[in-house]
Amino acid sequence: MLQSDHSDGAQCAGSNRGSVVDRLLALVDREELLNVAVLVGGGEAADLVRRWDRQFGLSDSVAHTLAIESMSLNAKLLASLHDRLVLVNSLAEWRSTHDSSPDTVAILHPTNIVAELELIHAALPQSWDVTSDSLAAWIAVCCRVPQLLLLKSTDIDVSAVEHARVALATVLADSGVVDSQFPQIACDVEHFAWCNFRAPACRTLALW
Repeated sequence: MLQSDHSDGAQCAGSNRGSVVDRLLALVDREELLNVAVLVGGGEAADLVRRWDRQFGLSDSVAHTLAIESMSLNAKLLASLHDRLVLVNSLAEWRSTHDSSPDTVAILHPTNIVAELELIHAALPQSWDVTSDSLAAWIAVCCRVPQLLLLKSTDIDVSAVEHARVALATVLADSGVVDSQFPQIACDVEHFAWCNFRAPACRTLALW
């Protein structure tokens, strides 16, 4: 989830369905987050692409493209589940959505947003080492989003917070809770926080 202090930025997340929408909106309201944008993970759709990759030996480029398309499929689904969730297909739509309604949660269309950003920024590596974690961090860096919040399904060791940025991000990658490319990208994010989205309390933990 991405949160901006103005309409030219945001905050990133991965989610699911049904009660997930209620939990997402409750988190946004409880933490008093404005100008929030969500990057949804690929989930089961991405798992299908992984299976195709093993079965058909897809090229890195094709697998990467299909994986992002799987995220776009989930983004469209999530945006359809509540009036406060709005699918945004471009950076301009992202800005206008938050200008007109800061409490609206923008659901990023990954295929379109990534394609637009890759016209002006160096593209991410095309491999399974890049998941929605790195993609969210990359979008945050490219768009100068001040805060990145990862919504995950696990807690992390709070002692890890004592590490410097690079060391902390590396600890997370080594423990398998983020992808291996994440440390190289996330260190350029201004503020980074973590939330175990499945925990009853569902509180955010600021990491830097």
